[in-house]
Amino acid sequence: MCFSPEFSFGAGAILTVVGAASIRKATGVSQKVFAGIPIIFSLQQIIEGFLWLALTRPGYEELGDITTHIFLFMAQVVWPAYVPVSVLLLGGKGVGKKWLRLMAFTGILVSVYQLIQLYFFPVSAFVSEMHIVYQQRYPPTPFHLLTILYLMVTILPPFFSAQKKMWMLGAAVFFSSAITQMLFTNSFISVWCFFAALISVVVYVILAEMNPPILRSASA
Repeated sequence: MCFSPEFSFGAGAILTVVGAASIRKATGVSQKVFAGIPIIFSLQQIIEGFLWLALTRPGYEELGDITTHIFLFMAQVVWPAYVPVSVLLLGGKGVGKKWLRLMAFTGILVSVYQLIQLYFFPVSAFVSEMHIVYQQRYPPTPFHLLTILYLMVTILPPFFSAQKKMWMLGAAVFFSSAITQMLFTNSFISVWCFFAALISVVVYVILAEMNPPILRSASA
């Protein structure tokens, strides 16, 4: 999250509330996995809050390396696999289900590839213009292809879901990533998570549509 540690911790608290509400709304294992998206976002924001402290406040420097690695693990390793798999578990129809399986498989490959890079090569973070910029000293790779695959497996799966309002999640991720790329290219990884609250609310809306309240009759 951009701006400050207070912003990150505040966002983490709000997302925890949204996540708890989403999990309460969910029924069954597949829905609860999907409902975990806001919780993961909340943990990610709290971790970046501690990274902010490490980068800007004396006495917290030792937290810098571990929080940088944890944040990048969640941003680059967890999401490419978690999003398509969680949507797949909710089900698709016909050709859509086949595409969901393909994207889930692709997402897992992207996650494994980025995990290997994160493990073997140095990363660091610094503050620039009120944003955290992550430096990843990875070897030359087909960066554009990796970026396309990452965006594909985090944006497209909702559009192939059998759930009626799932497209809202894909639209929220798409527009948030597009705006962030245009305005905050150098700090994309950090600022994109600024939109976590919007995405998390959409997750709750989808679950609410899947599990409408049971209306009791007047005579009950």
